[in-house]
Amino acid sequence: MKFRHLFIACLLVFIVGCDNKEEEKTNEDAEVTQIPATEAKLTQNLNAPFNLEMIDGEIFTMIRKDGGFDMGDGSHTTLFVYWATWCPPCIIEIKPLNNLSKNFGKKLKIISVLVNDPIGDDEIKDFIKKHNIDYSITRDSETLIKSIGGIKGIPFMVLYDSNGNYDRHYFGIIAEEMLQKDIEKLTGDLEVKKDSNETEEENDNNVTKEDKK
Repeated sequence: MKFRHLFIACLLVFIVGCDNKEEEKTNEDAEVTQIPATEAKLTQNLNAPFNLEMIDGEIFTMIRKDGGFDMGDGSHTTLFVYWATWCPPCIIEIKPLNNLSKNFGKKLKIISVLVNDPIGDDEIKDFIKKHNIDYSITRDSETLIKSIGGIKGIPFMVLYDSNGNYDRHYFGIIAEEMLQKDIEKLTGDLEVKKDSNETEEENDNNVTKEDKK
């Protein structure tokens, strides 16, 4: 009988210990998915030109200047998106960003910058395919983050006009409508991609972009 009581007591201790470990693991997971701070460490010449290499192999060259960057050929507004694949709010913003990329076409360049994300090359390619991401993604975040003075967390976005001048930044989840209005102010009319049938129908009905707004 004493042995039976001792066995039950040991069993209870074991069960409680597993529960506690599971609770600790849950808490650890919650801490891991908290948005981290990323501080700028000015240990290099940030005025020198630098390249961002995209996952698809594209090279994007930038040069820091007062109030922004020289980048591209001046034909597009640029939106930098700092994020991570483990960040739930960041994932929520993928669909709106896809919509904006489609709506504005070549007038908007979205560069998605991975921050504190150890995801492998094959995994990120699978992630891109799964979420149908049609804008640029780069891992080269260190120099870029230093150049803008650091970020306090993710998701974090910075918007620049076609001349590379800083316009505004956003922290947290931002409504697609707000982003669209802010980008429209810099780009003008939307460059909406439509199929030939929609275009012909609009021409027949004499519907213009202004009429649709």
